[in-house]
Amino acid sequence: MAAATCVVRVGRREDACHLLELIRELAVVENELDQVKMTEETLVRDGWPLPEEVAAGAVPRFDVLFAEVDGAVVGFALYFHNYSTWEGLGIYLEDLYVKKDFRGRGIGTQLIRGVAKVAEQRGCARLQWQVIDFNKPAIKYYESLGARERVEAPVAGFDGKWLNFIADRDVIHSLAAAAL
Repeated sequence: MAAATCVVRVGRREDACHLLELIRELAVVENELDQVKMTEETLVRDGWPLPEEVAAGAVPRFDVLFAEVDGAVVGFALYFHNYSTWEGLGIYLEDLYVKKDFRGRGIGTQLIRGVAKVAEQRGCARLQWQVIDFNKPAIKYYESLGARERVEAPVAGFDGKWLNFIADRDVIHSLAAAAL
């Protein structure tokens, strides 16, 4: 039997329930579930405003890509625009998460490539994200993509450190070229 194929797709309003479920799973992994205050209603409002809301000035505050295997959502990449006064438009990857049983299959790579493709299409100068310092496999993986660590940013009341990574235009182009 052939391995199941992963499909990466853009999120829709009706995906808010899947997104919230995955956000909670990620929070469990990071031992921070009690910090999640998000609701489906907030995700819908902030990610997928209705046409009449857009006409009144509402704009999506984030974009999200989902990874599906056999029609089931197994991962996501949530991102939004940021801006550098030195380089211009960029994308900040807030969360990249793949369910435990689906890790090691290249799904995270497909998601990050998908975000890089969006960054390239939108003319972004860079793609940024953070990783917790104890996630050594992720750090090694991000470095293998060509991303570089920027600055360690300590967080008050938190024993670990978030490491900031950045992918420049060349890395974005390389990742986007490999997107499916």
